[in-house]
Amino acid sequence: MSKFRKTRWQMIIAVCWITFFAIQSAAGKDDAQTADKPDVPENRLYIDPQSRDFAANPELLDRILKDPHGYFRFINVLFSEEVCRRFSTKLPNSPSLNLHGDAHIEQYAITDLGRGLTDFDDASSGPGYLDLLRFGVSLNLTCQLNNYPDSAKIAFNEFLRGYRDALKDPTFEVPECALVQTIRSK
Repeated sequence: MSKFRKTRWQMIIAVCWITFFAIQSAAGKDDAQTADKPDVPENRLYIDPQSRDFAANPELLDRILKDPHGYFRFINVLFSEEVCRRFSTKLPNSPSLNLHGDAHIEQYAITDLGRGLTDFDDASSGPGYLDLLRFGVSLNLTCQLNNYPDSAKIAFNEFLRGYRDALKDPTFEVPECALVQTIRSK
């Protein structure tokens, strides 16, 4: 993989990260001030591939470097820790819920039985916003990678709207979007 492609997807991850944490500024004081502190790295989610020994598992390194989703999945624990750190003072009384733990677009399945998240091997408990933000970043990555950057915010807002509507009425089922209908028809 060329250095340009590696840098490009790392920048896409950073843009997605910044985009979804920009909502913090609407909730109050922005965490941007922490960037001036010497004990807070500029990008907590960057892992230099040279800092790990992947000799025993070169396939893992290939998967990490292949695209932003591979990297995003690799930093799952770091991402969770950083989200919790950033939101701990903004939402201090968030209840602990059952979480998917690895909610992203590639975990969304469409079958004859229905649609929803699969692969619960990283299931855990924690604040609900963790799965929401993780899935939101994944939506953003998908839109960026497929040259639909202007659709990222719309997709995330629709995702949150459906989630909110389902919380209000547990019998509510979000109608299938056109993409799901297209996939089903094949």
